[in-house]
Order: sequence, then structure tokens, then C-alpha cells
Amino acid sequence: MGIPIHFENVSHRYGGSEDEGVGVVALDDVSLELEAGSFTAIMGASGSGKSTLLHIGGAIDRATAGRVLLGDVEISRMTDAALTLVRRERIGFVFQFFNLIPTLTVRENVRFPLDLLGTDPKARAARVEEVLQRIGLAHRAKHYPSELSGGEMQRVAIGRAIVHRPPVVLADEPTGNLDSRTGETILELLREIHRLDQPTIVMATHSDHAASFASSTVRVTDGRISREARKP
Repeated sequence: MGIPIHFENVSHRYGGSEDEGVGVVALDDVSLELEAGSFTAIMGASGSGKSTLLHIGGAIDRATAGRVLLGDVEISRMTDAALTLVRRERIGFVFQFFNLIPTLTVRENVRFPLDLLGTDPKARAARVEEVLQRIGLAHRAKHYPSELSGGEMQRVAIGRAIVHRPPVVLADEPTGNLDSRTGETILELLREIHRLDQPTIVMATHSDHAASFASSTVRVTDGRISREARKP
């Protein structure tokens, strides 16, 4: 089950400072509540701030002003060590370029978050096999990323993102490096994960078609947001 994500007056500036009035403003006083178990698409052109918003919500970047909460935990004031634990335990990440570890097999890449958490070996093995079946790659478990297609690599990345049952799954342009047919398969998989597990999914995309798989859409323009009506 998912948890809510709350952004309260969040701003983010690259270079310079707010007092100096210099630098690039990626987010400008953003307040946004993403409900527990929702599936939200964040849309915007390149440089609009959508990926910055996603990364701040995922404890990858820090806001330069404002508060960010995952559930009842404020992550905007945490130490780097505490943020590492939050990312490890509560968040699953899916990136445009997969970010698989090339020296690990499919099975080992999927298992990696459980290795970091020190999960019981027997439970770990059972969970990995379950996820491999779910993403349709049990027959490729011993293969390395270099032996996979782009779509297969993204399915491995999704398996790695969900194997530890995180309450939040963040996907940054998950179909941006795939052809339309393969991208459709990835979007269907994300929608199926949302339907069955009900994590809070946030997907950054520039594609209207990809956004149509989400339940609601947030548009980011020049660091500010507008929210579209929730789908019935």
C-alpha cells in the first residue's frame, strides 16, 4: 500500500541563492499533495522542473526551500545517511536509461535492493522468483543486461523497483528510451502493479499517451504547477 507525498512551498534553485537573486529556478513555491495509492503523471517540457520535482520527492535532490513529507516523515530536514535509508526502504526507482548493474545477472539486479536490506535469504529468493515471473523474465534470469533488449532491461528495472514492496514508486521518463510498442508494454506493467499492489506511483513524462495511464496529471511549466481533474 502506498503513502501520501506532500510538498509544501517547495522551491529549488541551481546555482546562486534566493537572497542573491541569481541561479536557475527549477521549482518555484510548489505545494502539492499526492494521495496514498495514487498514480500521478507529472508532465512538462524538458527543463520545466518535472524531474526536479520527482527527484526531490524521491530524496535524490534536496529542496532549497519548503518541506517534503513521505507519509508522516519529513525528508527535507534529514541527514544524508537517513535519506539513504529512506530511499533504500521506502522508494523504488525506474529511470529512462535503466541504470542496471552490468556485471550482475537479471536475477541479481532484481535481488539487489533485498541484498542491501539484509532480507532473510530464503524469503529473498522466493520474492525474487515471484517478481521475475511477474515481469515475464524468469527465462532470462541468468542473462546479463548486455544480452537484453531495451524493453527487457526496463522490465528488470521495474522488478528491482518493486521487489522490496516499497510504498512509493517513482518513474522518470520510463518509456523515453523505448519504441512505442515496447513503451506500451512497460506502461501496462506499471498500471498492473498499481492495480494489484497500490503503491503511490509518480511518473515524470512529456508524453500525453504515457500520462493517460495515470489517474491524474500534474503539469509543470517554468517551475510552477497546475493539476488536472482526477479521472473517474
